[in-house]
Amino acid sequence: MSAASPIVPDPRRWVHVPRAVPAPPDRVGGKGHHLERLAALTYAAESRFSVPRFVVLTTAAFDDLVSRLPPWPDDEEQARACADAIRAAPLPAAAIAELAGALEALGLFGTRVAVRSSAAAEDGVGAPRSPASSTPCSA
Repeated sequence: MSAASPIVPDPRRWVHVPRAVPAPPDRVGGKGHHLERLAALTYAAESRFSVPRFVVLTTAAFDDLVSRLPPWPDDEEQARACADAIRAAPLPAAAIAELAGALEALGLFGTRVAVRSSAAAEDGVGAPRSPASSTPCSA
């Protein structure tokens, strides 16, 4: 791709496949953004490390899932119920199809993959950068 070539937006709603130019955190979350930045460094000819192939479920996937739930919890009991509802909610068929297609394109479909998730508040602006931090309504 030349410097003058426009960057074509990723048409996928629920799944993001890394590119040379990292997606913004508001699309892929903080961890996805920084992993993509790290992967972009490996494109340099003098890179001495590698990053395994990966895909990221977008923030739109999370937003779509939680939009079907009651409002943000007011107390710990509601937070537990919210977290249980998120864990039990099925992914939309379109999200599953996008994920399967992205994994297939990367040669990862049918293989073992690592999964990393984070609490909703971990990726926000000003969020603590410690894995010990948590939010009550998280998956």
